[in-house]
Amino acid sequence: MKKTINLLRHRKKSSIPSIYLFIRNIALVGAVISFIIFVFINGRLFKVTKINNDLLQQKKTLLEDIISQKDNEAKINYFKVKSDQFEAYSKENADFKPLYFLLKDSFSEASTSSIIKELSIDNKKNFTFRIYLESFEKFADYINNITTPKYIKLFNVLNVSDFSYEGNKSYSLVFSGSLK
Repeated sequence: MKKTINLLRHRKKSSIPSIYLFIRNIALVGAVISFIIFVFINGRLFKVTKINNDLLQQKKTLLEDIISQKDNEAKINYFKVKSDQFEAYSKENADFKPLYFLLKDSFSEASTSSIIKELSIDNKKNFTFRIYLESFEKFADYINNITTPKYIKLFNVLNVSDFSYEGNKSYSLVFSGSLK
């Protein structure tokens, strides 16, 4: 048997007990794991911070847009209030357009020289109006036109409340009643 001596390999016996070496190795493994967890948490925090900064920038942009659109919002609100007021007014007041156009049409058909002197309509669609006609023929034509079904269908009640004439010069009629 031959014994050889390896000069490259030198074994030294450690004077440190093996329990201390075990604790040192556990501490190194714990430090490496802690470093990896620290890097992971910092990466997540960096992403969350970046997202928060993006959201804050978006919020700032939206607030600037809201402030710049404040005048438009005020105009829209003003329009809405006026629209609501108009609708309430329309519901409360009588629709005078049919009566007005009816009278206008009946004048153009009966006489071009007839004149409306007074016209009033209240909220309950009750009305009165005074008409002046210059001759008996125009007066008769007007009466014939206003008694046709075309005109009567717009009225609940239509009465002649006053009639006057000055010889054959002019005739005056006052109508009263209510619209449908």
